[in-house]
Amino acid sequence: MKIMTIMIGNSDNKLTQIDWTRFCRDITWIVENHGAGIRFSAPSIGWLAYQNACWVFEIREEELEEVKSLVRIARKQYLQDSVAIIVGETEFI
Repeated sequence: MKIMTIMIGNSDNKLTQIDWTRFCRDITWIVENHGAGIRFSAPSIGWLAYQNACWVFEIREEELEEVKSLVRIARKQYLQDSVAIIVGETEFI
């Protein structure tokens, strides 16, 4: 089991509020349907100049490429240049 973090943003201000909401909804759907347990998810504070959101969740290794592919599709659909993804292992110390 791995931990994946997905971070999206609208700092380029390309998305209207409704499109930003849809983008967040679509990423949430990906995480909920392909992840193995959400550890954390949150958007930025609503009144900040730039919007962003983050999801941290467990994922089975066999789901990694599928999630990356689905995130790429969403990124393109919402005209975003990039989405940050971090994949790692949790270490308890």
